Amino acid sequence: MSWLSAKHLLCHHWMKSFLIILGIVGAFIAGTLINQRSYYSSYKGIAIRPCPDKQRQSPIELQTTIQVDLTPLQYDYHSVPLTVVHNGNTIQVNYRFGSTLTLDEQLYTLEEVHFQAPSEHVVAGMPYAMEVQLVHRYGEHVVIVGVFVEVGEGNPVMQSIWDHMPATPGLKKTFDNVAIDAAQLLPDNLRAYYRYSGSWTEPPYSESVTWIIMRDPITLSITQLEQFIAVLGETARPVQPHHNRLILEAN
Repeated sequence: MSWLSAKHLLCHHWMKSFLIILGIVGAFIAGTLINQRSYYSSYKGIAIRPCPDKQRQSPIELQTTIQVDLTPLQYDYHSVPLTVVHNGNTIQVNYRFGSTLTLDEQLYTLEEVHFQAPSEHVVAGMPYAMEVQLVHRYGEHVVIVGVFVEVGEGNPVMQSIWDHMPATPGLKKTFDNVAIDAAQLLPDNLRAYYRYSGSWTEPPYSESVTWIIMRDPITLSITQLEQFIAVLGETARPVQPHHNRLILEAN
């Protein structure tokens, strides 16, 4: 065999080995990405697994609103001992019976408070740093009040929750000596809000939710935001198709 032929054969074997290794690495990366997508679609509901048969999914971009005269948000919240749960997706505060919201002359009971970072609903294509979601029920009917949160002054209620939030999914803790008042998670202006029909933003994404999104944000500090993300990461479900839904805006 000539020196030139040997060199050609060596290059051929080297290139073949390189392509095999490249294929293995590529398969590994692809498998990793698929696993990551499967994980996040299971726990965060991103659009890897959309809901093609559903037309009223949440969250959405709050655009093309119809301005109407709506009554200010009417609530009767009370201070309760802190019960906090890591539900596998985010931090959830369980609220004891007795705090209510009135909507369309119907009384709804406040049951849970969730926190999503960044905000799930967006305005003009931009999310806020966080969104607080206050979950109310009356039978099978659900009303969720969403409150945008921007970086600014520290939030004492959130700090009380953050200081006691579990880092392990499924873990639940109750602190009888720590009081939480959901009213302190609402903005001062209760007249300005958006309203539309949508869904839960976690599985099974049931379309049984009336969303009330307060227009004016509250604040938390950058340190508080970093503290939350260090434990939960980013928890928000991406924006879903609008499907020409009616969005009311109260001023």
